[in-house]
Amino acid sequence: MARLASPLLLGECAVRAPQNRPAQRLPMVNSSLNETLRGTTATNRLQIATLIETLLRSVELLTVEIEYEEVRVGVRDLSDPTYSVLARRLRARKDNIRATIVSLEMLDQEAPKAA
Repeated sequence: MARLASPLLLGECAVRAPQNRPAQRLPMVNSSLNETLRGTTATNRLQIATLIETLLRSVELLTVEIEYEEVRVGVRDLSDPTYSVLARRLRARKDNIRATIVSLEMLDQEAPKAA
């Protein structure tokens, strides 16, 4: 039994469009793409908002931990040489998280609004 070669292997198109008709556009493709982009934008904005809320909660927890450490050591002055190393590190971490929150809020404001 002889095997027939695939039209793609022969360099021919498997399905040919009639030569006398222009190609038709699919109008649903564009609207579908727009809907997908709007959905993606809305999802991204929701994820950013959720991340900001989580980070704000982390800032609150770090504030409590810093206060506890300062009370435990009995030193609240950052310039005091006996200020807790742990509290100093927690403060730095809290400041970094706050900077991240500001960056995310700016990113969220710059993002196009979902329609």
